[in-house]
Amino acid sequence: MWATTWEQEANEFIGPRLGLPELEWIDFGGRGADHRDGHHGKVPAITEWAGTRPIAWLDDEFQPRDAGWAAARPGTLLVPVDPRKGIGIEHLEQVRTFLTRGERRSDHAGRWT
Repeated sequence: MWATTWEQEANEFIGPRLGLPELEWIDFGGRGADHRDGHHGKVPAITEWAGTRPIAWLDDEFQPRDAGWAAARPGTLLVPVDPRKGIGIEHLEQVRTFLTRGERRSDHAGRWT
């Protein structure tokens, strides 16, 4: 699932570079970059899409209050990505570890300032 402001274009421009198949994507209705009250603009749509399912969210624009949102939501991993470097093997390894451990808690403290 793509949760990017690239929306459907992620399948054309990002997925092939990561060796990913075409994936579904969340439609943010143009509000994905509209950060409010210390939260990322994607939080409402991701919350709605995910329901109670565990999620691993990789992003380069986490906001100050996103860590609290993740901590209150069981099974949530936030993986900050440096926008100058992009997604790397180390990020995918964090996600793999999260998935293989069957994490049901947030595991994000101290990952960004």
